[in-house]
This record gives sequence, C-alpha cells and structure tokens, in this order.
Amino acid sequence: MQQPTITKAKPTLVTKIIITSIALFLFACMHGCSSKNYFAVSESTPAARGYVKVKRDNNKNYSIQVQVYNLAEVARLQPPQSTYVVWMEADNTTVNLGQIKSDNNFLSKKLKAKFSTATVFKPTRIYITAETLGTTTIPSNYLILTTKNIK
Repeated sequence: MQQPTITKAKPTLVTKIIITSIALFLFACMHGCSSKNYFAVSESTPAARGYVKVKRDNNKNYSIQVQVYNLAEVARLQPPQSTYVVWMEADNTTVNLGQIKSDNNFLSKKLKAKFSTATVFKPTRIYITAETLGTTTIPSNYLILTTKNIK
C-alpha cells in the first residue's frame, strides 16, 4: 500500500496580498504612533542639536521626550542665565514643561541632556529657552532651540 504524499500548499496571490497588507498596516501603526521632530539650528547656540519624540500612550496622554546635544552651560551664555526651560505650545497656550539643568549631573562631558514628561494636550511646537527663573510662566526671548509644527 502506498502512503499518501503530503504537499505544502503554495500561498495564493490573495494570501500574499493579505499578509503584505497586514505587515504594512502594522509598520504604519508603529511608525505613526510616534513622531520624531528635530530642532532647527539655533542662532544663539549653533552647536546645539536635538530632537523631540511625541507619542500617544495607552491612557491617551502624549509622552514627550527631548534629547539635546552640545547644549552650552547656561552660565556661559551671553548674558549668563540660570537654567534652560522646555516649553510646549498646544491649543493656543504656552506651557512651561520643566527645566533642563546645566550642571554636572544633568549634562555630561559630552554635553547631552534628556528631558521627558507627559501631557493630556497634543503639542503643536516644543522649544527651549534660557531663563533666569525655571518657574517662569512666560518664556523669555532667549530662544535656544525650537521645532517646527509637530504633526
């Protein structure tokens, strides 16, 4: 008696299209859930670079992560300042998100700093200013870095 041979079914064109569509959808969801926005080159601190990542979390909040490089110590700015403040614009409102302190603990020898927070509002722009007081509610004109409109 002959044993039946088992052959593997080749995926049909429809199966390939479905699998490809699912893969593209998952890639778009993962890529679309987080936006990376680079800061424009600054006139006041041209060596400073960085980016902002904005991601919607499971609680429908917006997670904001700021990464900056080559940010000069605030005491070396002209005129010297006390701290860097991260600001968010959302719904025609400007909000002080917090400080990036320029000290040995926060900025390493490579002059890197990270800042992260969460908000219920979708940011339209993130920027950093140099300030005398970190608790100020109105940003100074001492703009260090800024993003374009966040998508």
